[in-house]
Amino acid sequence: MAKSDGFFGLRRGSTKSLTFAVNGGMQITKDRVTDVRNPRTEAQMLQRMCLATAGKFYSEGKEIFDHS
Repeated sequence: MAKSDGFFGLRRGSTKSLTFAVNGGMQITKDRVTDVRNPRTEAQMLQRMCLATAGKFYSEGKEIFDHS
């Protein structure tokens, strides 16, 4: 990632290999991400499983929980 003063002004978007963004009035130039990882550790999978179960439990008992 690099902060740059562009010849063409502030740009947004991407080319084949670069992504341009503006943050706080500064031009930010980044390499395009080609290899995205989503590691699935045991802790992450447990957290996702518990959250899904809690969400299902809430949606099934919404009338009771939102009763007040």
